[in-house]
Amino acid sequence: MILLLLASLASPSAHLPTLHAAPSLQAPGSAFQYTYLEVGIGREDRTEADSLTLGASLEFNDTWFARFGYGLTSVEVAPLSLDATSLQVGLGLHTILAKQIDLYGVASYVDYSFDTTVGGIDIGTPNVDGFSYEVGTRIHASSWLELDLSYTIIDVEDFSIPDSLGINALVDVTSAISFSANYSTSDDSDLLGIGLRFHF
Repeated sequence: MILLLLASLASPSAHLPTLHAAPSLQAPGSAFQYTYLEVGIGREDRTEADSLTLGASLEFNDTWFARFGYGLTSVEVAPLSLDATSLQVGLGLHTILAKQIDLYGVASYVDYSFDTTVGGIDIGTPNVDGFSYEVGTRIHASSWLELDLSYTIIDVEDFSIPDSLGINALVDVTSAISFSANYSTSDDSDLLGIGLRFHF
């Protein structure tokens, strides 16, 4: 997918990496925690690009929350070297479908910047920005396992980015720490990742 992006940046459409989405917030009676910090690593299957993600969720009240995210994706396929950085700031809300199920939606501003070299020469890849829209549901499958299913659309300037489906499984290690394993897929790529979430 990274190589497709570089090949098509000069054309009207291109495929860009997406931000991994963080869940939303908490309502009265909800079993979910929504103020947290998280860190994760991942790998994209087609180019074997490595990624690092940092995220946070901040609860304002029983309905509204903020989302913040940072991602760094690196790939080297000689003579190409690419570092793609993504930033995300969003606002979301949620509602309870059942005691153990939340439905949420988030709208975010996203910004992508690229440091691209071919044979050690900077080729001046342009930066782009736009908006992402996500809907999803959080489900407590058991007292220690949470599933987060999401669908994400990203609209970035004049570029076409495939919609993505994602699933994130959170396993409680302690009351304050959870281990996460996630998978997302689109027409262009599949991404596997693991991470830790720290609840506050």
